[in-house]
Amino acid sequence: MKFITHFFALSCRKASALMEKEQNFKLNFIEKQQLKWHRSICNPCTQYEIQTEYIDRIMEKHITDPLNQDVLKLSDAEKAHIKELCKH
Repeated sequence: MKFITHFFALSCRKASALMEKEQNFKLNFIEKQQLKWHRSICNPCTQYEIQTEYIDRIMEKHITDPLNQDVLKLSDAEKAHIKELCKH
């Protein structure tokens, strides 16, 4: 049992690295299982993932419009939402 627990155990640093990797690449089976297990027991990492996905969506929306003069300006609603996510 110790082997299984050790095999699936990830530090939060490793889990966050896999979350970032998952956004751009396909994880292998072992990485998927390790991350799934870590997410099930670590609420801060789950919140981190939610926050980073939201920030990535906002940044992508603002960056993909090259004619927009306000490329890096967030609306008040977006700012409030980010602040709310950071409270968790």
